Amino acid sequence: MTSIFILSLILYSILFISFTFSFQFLFNDIAEVYMNSSFVADQSPFTPNTTSLRSNPTELLGIERLRDDFALLVAVQMAGLLAVPIVSNFSTTVTILVTAMSYKDETLSLKDLCLRIVRTWKRALITEFYAKLHAMAYVFLGVALSVPLLMSANLTTISTTVLLVISTCVCCLYLPVVWNLAIVVCIAVDT
Repeated sequence: MTSIFILSLILYSILFISFTFSFQFLFNDIAEVYMNSSFVADQSPFTPNTTSLRSNPTELLGIERLRDDFALLVAVQMAGLLAVPIVSNFSTTVTILVTAMSYKDETLSLKDLCLRIVRTWKRALITEFYAKLHAMAYVFLGVALSVPLLMSANLTTISTTVLLVISTCVCCLYLPVVWNLAIVVCIAVDT
């Protein structure tokens, strides 16, 4: 169990450090382009120094470089949005499998652990996806029901909205427990 904890900690640390450094370099590059793209006050567009830039004004502003940096920033963000759930799913699957095997007093070799991970990761990923989808739908339903009620300045509708928001919050606290139990069941059913 300790080795699984250390492995998960290392994976999360590598993700955090890599995305922190990549964002830092991208933001520094964007800030450098932004700071260097301002016009010099004593230079007019008709002076001999800027005649080559009049043909391509985007060079003067650094728009092309900024566009590339923002595209790279979006790509890094998308990679992070994909990497974190994959590492989380791997960590959850490994932790549940090792815990289930230790509860049954069985030893688990590395090869057997890898085979079980390959067999069960899809079910855990699908269950986790449904859990997130269900939570987003529940929050959207709560907002969609409470916003029209808040349009009225009536005390009754405002109190109804407060009760609706409180019940939505209570259910949003209860449902992750049920969905996490579903993830445990879908992984442990194979052991």
